Amino acid sequence: MLRISAAQAAALGLDAENTFRDKLHARLTDVLNGEQWPADKITRHIEMGLNRAQSYGFLRTEAEMAEYIEIVCCYLGGFGRAPHPPEVMLMLFDRSRPAAARLSRIRAWCTEQ
Repeated sequence: MLRISAAQAAALGLDAENTFRDKLHARLTDVLNGEQWPADKITRHIEMGLNRAQSYGFLRTEAEMAEYIEIVCCYLGGFGRAPHPPEVMLMLFDRSRPAAARLSRIRAWCTEQ
């Protein structure tokens, strides 16, 4: 049986988290290329987005968090002090739908604006 220490498990988790952040950074760099966001701005918005996504409590998977951050950065100007538009907040907290469906509706609404 393979056993790993708590420190090793934590290091593996941190490595996976860093890999996720790196991939998300690369994705946002690609999709925001026309906006000319510098790398440090993308990094800050990823951090703000992850914090906000985790605070909501229902964006649990990496895919959900990545999509949420991409939508906010691409369509809503990124994460700032102002809340998201009321329409987005209503869709985001619509408990009758799973998180993926909420995000899909938000993306559709954003692309129609």
